[in-house]
Amino acid sequence: MATVPVWRDVYNLPRTIFSKVSPSERDLYFSFVASRLVGIQFKSYHDASQKIPFVVHVHGATNVPTAWFLKLIYPQIPIIYTMHDYNREPTVSYDISKILPYTKHSFKHPFRARILTLCSTGKSRKIRVITVKHRSRYINSAEFAYCADALTTVSKGMIIAITHSSEAYARLITTFRARGRLTNVNNWIGTKAWSLARSVVSSDAPAAGKISAKNFLFNNLEHFRHGNKLSIFGSRCVILWIGRFEENKGIHILPYIHTTACCTNCTLVISGYGSSKRARRLFTSVQETLNANAWRLSCPYLAVTSLQEQAQFNTNIRAAADIVVIPSVSEAYGLVAAEALAYGSIPVVSAVGGLPEIIKPYSEPVFASSSSDIWNWTGFTFESFGTNWDLTGMSMQTSLKQAINMLALAEQRGLTEAVQRNLIRSSPTGKTGFNIGVKGYGRIIDQLIHN
Repeated sequence: MATVPVWRDVYNLPRTIFSKVSPSERDLYFSFVASRLVGIQFKSYHDASQKIPFVVHVHGATNVPTAWFLKLIYPQIPIIYTMHDYNREPTVSYDISKILPYTKHSFKHPFRARILTLCSTGKSRKIRVITVKHRSRYINSAEFAYCADALTTVSKGMIIAITHSSEAYARLITTFRARGRLTNVNNWIGTKAWSLARSVVSSDAPAAGKISAKNFLFNNLEHFRHGNKLSIFGSRCVILWIGRFEENKGIHILPYIHTTACCTNCTLVISGYGSSKRARRLFTSVQETLNANAWRLSCPYLAVTSLQEQAQFNTNIRAAADIVVIPSVSEAYGLVAAEALAYGSIPVVSAVGGLPEIIKPYSEPVFASSSSDIWNWTGFTFESFGTNWDLTGMSMQTSLKQAINMLALAEQRGLTEAVQRNLIRSSPTGKTGFNIGVKGYGRIIDQLIHN
């Protein structure tokens, strides 16, 4: 039987260790190490007769084996599992031949039958033992999630989406809902993000900060320009796309955003990066279309694609944006939209996952500067048609034009700053958002301890 390697310093492993293993093997190893470290802490805590509750929070499918490792050894430890990415989590599976070295079970006929101990899928908390035949040598990550005592998500939209994504996760959701252990705890932005936003854009008088950021952007980022020379003035409308260069983030929609910006006297700013060679090739392909449009329409755009320069100019890029477009194909929560609100920018988001929950969709306001209760909207939504980029692009353009027209009308009425203040107030950021999240998890922990 294979042995499980253990290194003393898990934070400084040789780079070559995981170069020839699959991502799931890597995740199993780190989950195993994490469970052992938690076990050491729990034993120390238990031996010291501590009265403070001991609860473990596991986050995401790549870490969910941690719940399994812990439950088999320390069944008394309450575990909360938070689903993070409904687009990817249902597809995560594990090779049983890679799991078995971590168990205490041995087997005589490795190619005929294997014995694996898992957690119950029903209301009973009993451990179940299954025999896995060679034809079904993989198990879904949902099998490990049953080892948790409570299941949480970061948005209500995620619950709906993940229920329809796979049978394994539909059963998981249904089981925990029946147990009364399925909870939605909305995500929030930390106080650091809020402080960064306030360092450039005042929550009371945001207009000056945003104009200053635009002037900085156009004067200092000329070398990021693609196409003809930019007109430099702080009142110019800025539309921002920010994120990783991935299909899931809607990178194919960039030409549609650019075309709309050009037709409405706005400037598109792209701030992103490729986390892999494939992602960088994808952006290069999309950029060819963008460059062709830039010269054909005499309409330049800015693209900041260096992580170092993004870190340097990040706050000014976000502050300069009047509108932030988030055309994701799937999104569990959507931190970019929440951060946009913190900077007084209007999010235009695809109606997927948790994105619509961050904003209140636009409705035609009656402009009256003396009234504060008329600002009952904080963004725009549009229908996503998956990877049908033409349909999604046209859908996005309709909502983006509405947002641009609203900005122009607000400027005519002298209410631009009122719009920005309302957006900032609605952001789930800082201490308020943090306290809501803490209270949400506090209720779950209280339930686990007293039941």
